[in-house]
Amino acid sequence: MAGHGRRHDGRVVEVREEAPGVYRVVVEKSGERHVYRVAARDGIVETPWGSYPVSELRRHSAARRGRGSSWLVEVEGGAVHVKLPVRVVQVIRGPGDAVEEGEVVMIVETMKMLNEVKSPCRGRIVEAAEEGGAVESGGLLFRVECG
Repeated sequence: MAGHGRRHDGRVVEVREEAPGVYRVVVEKSGERHVYRVAARDGIVETPWGSYPVSELRRHSAARRGRGSSWLVEVEGGAVHVKLPVRVVQVIRGPGDAVEEGEVVMIVETMKMLNEVKSPCRGRIVEAAEEGGAVESGGLLFRVECG
């Protein structure tokens, strides 16, 4: 990943969106890891070693963690787990429904915010949390049979 700014000898080993617009970036340099928390402004993240478009960081982050992972959810294959406790506000696609990659499957509430949770792949929903129900941290929101 290349940015615009000061040259650095390190390499970016992890990029994770911790909250909307706030990123945790880990750089490895000379065997040491340096952690930076940076905010995006006007679609650009400023770091000590350069400036990066948010879209580039998201692509880098998705490639390292798994497609669709974010500050709120962790994706493993077609399984979407929450990192924080949530309440399921609306189930848009439920078990048996076909979905496309990136299609909104449900809307959840956490920290007084509504969040859309999207399908990590094209396929069919095989299980999903109940509308109105609570899902604890680490719990399964839904699973897609990808393919």
